[in-house]
Amino acid sequence: MKIGTIDQESRIRLAGASPKDKFWVIEEPDGYRLRRIVPPEGRLSKAEVIRRIRASKLTFTRDWDEIRKDTREP
Repeated sequence: MKIGTIDQESRIRLAGASPKDKFWVIEEPDGYRLRRIVPPEGRLSKAEVIRRIRASKLTFTRDWDEIRKDTREP
């Protein structure tokens, strides 16, 4: 196990990491764990973006007028 020290700016140097590598910091009861974030392969095509938006569950299930009535005071 290697030991790292945090500097004045709360940074730590990791052996085997290169510049611009991104890590997900997971806080655990006994300390922290890092997982490397793998970048996506490339840009998505327009058709793929539209397909993913339509398949997403983050869409409105009611029409705009119903939502407007809920957000306005009576």
